[in-house]
Amino acid sequence: MYKFIVSRSLLAQYVCSKKSNNLQVFELISRCLSSSSSLSSSSSSSLVAKKQKLVQFKGPMAPVFTPFDSQGFSEIDVKQIDGYIKYLVDNEVRGIYLMGTTGEGYSLTNDERLALSTAWSQAINASKGVDLLSVVNVSSLCVKEAIQLAKHSEAIGTDAIALLPPSYYKPNSVGQLLDYMKLIAQAAPNTPLIYYNIPPKTGQLNLNLIVAIVEGVKQIPQLTAIKYSDENIITLQLLQQQLSGQLFKIFLGFDESVLRVLTGLRGFDAAIAQSFNLSGIPQTFNRFLKFVEQSDMVGASREKQLILDEFLKHKSTGNMILSQKLALNASARRWSFNVGHPRPPNSFHYDFRHL
Repeated sequence: MYKFIVSRSLLAQYVCSKKSNNLQVFELISRCLSSSSSLSSSSSSSLVAKKQKLVQFKGPMAPVFTPFDSQGFSEIDVKQIDGYIKYLVDNEVRGIYLMGTTGEGYSLTNDERLALSTAWSQAINASKGVDLLSVVNVSSLCVKEAIQLAKHSEAIGTDAIALLPPSYYKPNSVGQLLDYMKLIAQAAPNTPLIYYNIPPKTGQLNLNLIVAIVEGVKQIPQLTAIKYSDENIITLQLLQQQLSGQLFKIFLGFDESVLRVLTGLRGFDAAIAQSFNLSGIPQTFNRFLKFVEQSDMVGASREKQLILDEFLKHKSTGNMILSQKLALNASARRWSFNVGHPRPPNSFHYDFRHL
């Protein structure tokens, strides 16, 4: 696109010049259009390939924890990422979701988020035989920060970006929400966009989610998926029906609802759940999916209960992130990594002397 802009500038000079004639102008216009068309076609094919990869994803995607050291308010510790990747792959995780709720994205500075996404990208690329689909949550209360994260994510080759709706100055109509999403999508034109729906955190929006997503797919080429972290199963089912036949993916996002939906509805085969960070849970989920696919509800129920028991054990502590981080650290010794404690206010075990 930049080549076309430069060529248009040259064209203006050419037309204004007394030396130009109709044939020369025509030839320059042809070169401009050819260059623009070639770039547009290349960009379009890149986006389509990434969209297909995202839609074809099946199985567990782990919303990874952000590794912190133990000093004061905690600094991010990217040295832990190599071991973390090996652990996830050995546990049959097929994708990672960076800096979402589990990854404490809203507790990080933008510089930290840029550094983390770069470190994960470099570590995955350096790991032989590792094929982890990567998603970066670029959501921010500041649109300039979200745009910066989106641009950076595309530059480092992230498979997809995720975006929450504005949660303080909320949109009051489908049009307002889509206008906001377009700003972020345009910052990463060749990267699929996942709409991150989690009303318990953002609050309910005063608009129709189904209409927003259906219209968004029409108006925003990058919109390819939704992370559905809501227990409203009726809306989920209607969304699935409305998007049938489209190049679109629905990722289930709550541990409890994932299991309930997958045993009651068909057509869902991927989830992003915090418990996928725990040893053995991704394998159990993969077995669960296989039993569901085979209509073996006895086998599926058995695997479902294993996942549910583990989830409820950590939920009962009142601090899921802290509880599961501690559990992960206990399992991670074999892989020589440690994700530390959460950053305040998620952690209740920090030293006030560092304030």
